Amino acid sequence: MRIARSQSGATIAVSMAGRLDAAWAEFALAELDQAVRSGATRIELDMAGVDFMSSVGVGVLLKTRAKLQAVSAVLVVVAASTAVADVLRMAKLDRVLALGEAAGTPGAAPAVAAPLITLPGDGLVSGLVAAPAEPMTCRRVGSAAEPAAIDPGMQGIALGHLALAGDAAGAAGHYGEGIVVAGAAVTNAAPANRVDSLVGQGRAVRAWAIDALVAEGTWGWAGWFDAADAPTGGIALSDLLARMVALAGGPVAGMVAGECGGVVGCWARTSPDEWPMPVREMDATAIRGCLRFAGDPMHARETAVTAFIASADVRDGLPDAIGAAAGPVRMHAHVAVAAYRPVPRGSATAGITTILAEQPLRTVVHAVRTPEAETTYVRGAVFFSRVALPAPAEGGDA
Repeated sequence: MRIARSQSGATIAVSMAGRLDAAWAEFALAELDQAVRSGATRIELDMAGVDFMSSVGVGVLLKTRAKLQAVSAVLVVVAASTAVADVLRMAKLDRVLALGEAAGTPGAAPAVAAPLITLPGDGLVSGLVAAPAEPMTCRRVGSAAEPAAIDPGMQGIALGHLALAGDAAGAAGHYGEGIVVAGAAVTNAAPANRVDSLVGQGRAVRAWAIDALVAEGTWGWAGWFDAADAPTGGIALSDLLARMVALAGGPVAGMVAGECGGVVGCWARTSPDEWPMPVREMDATAIRGCLRFAGDPMHARETAVTAFIASADVRDGLPDAIGAAAGPVRMHAHVAVAAYRPVPRGSATAGITTILAEQPLRTVVHAVRTPEAETTYVRGAVFFSRVALPAPAEGGDA
């Protein structure tokens, strides 16, 4: 069995030659999985060179089709040998797999715009839209004494210490690293290290925040990046954010969602509302005593959703954060990790909501950079805007 892949925008062409039977099924499925992970919204399969396909081979196609359907993408057999066409027709799958439907027919995915930003490792951000005239606004909300309620349906992002509860009293003792993005609130409640999510504004349960940053407004840019061929196997989060800062010409707020190469972070040992003093008053030693740190990158090949605020200039007033000063930008970011689900090219934020609502959740961490490691991404979608940061006097950790 010989398999070749090529990509044009959001469409991947896969050609097969040889026998697609039990002996080659695992190999073929692995190759098609790589196409699914690329974020393609359409896979075109050329099977003109396949001279035999067993029922196991049919199963490979159906498994791939099911994975694509889960992310509103399609599998199309654009060419087939007589042997393959006969098997598909006998199995009544010729219409299901759109046998013979050429690219450009109704339902085909539109091409992605030309790349606009080059990233380390040959990763690319593409399909970016124009920036709005007004930057997002940023403010700090909530304290241990007066937690603030955040609406998950807000337009923008929030990151800080969150708890999900019916009221502020019920949230006490259950705060942890959290994010609010794309209509969902996700938090890693301490000390149980229990991850949970809330989609939409519920009547019985709300998202409560202490020491959180909230950036509200419309997205100025949306795009896609891919580092599948990068020698390091991924793009450092700080490098990705640095390109956004450069494009915006100043501080940015936004989110990244996609397949991660590994997540490096820390999380609360105990609920932050029970810490001896507000985090902004702690020194580095005290902060580290309240946190657990991941020794090595975690959750490679899973799906990670990052909410972030980043700047290239410390004078911009970005609140101090663990690991904020190292690397090409000063950043504050929280990362939520869920079981793998591809993020198709051209995704709207609704696709990110689906990931956080439907996929098993792994963790939420405060992103950390060390000289040895930081969070990396293989591919995914970005949404961001220029942001007006709070004055330096309002700084502190979130």
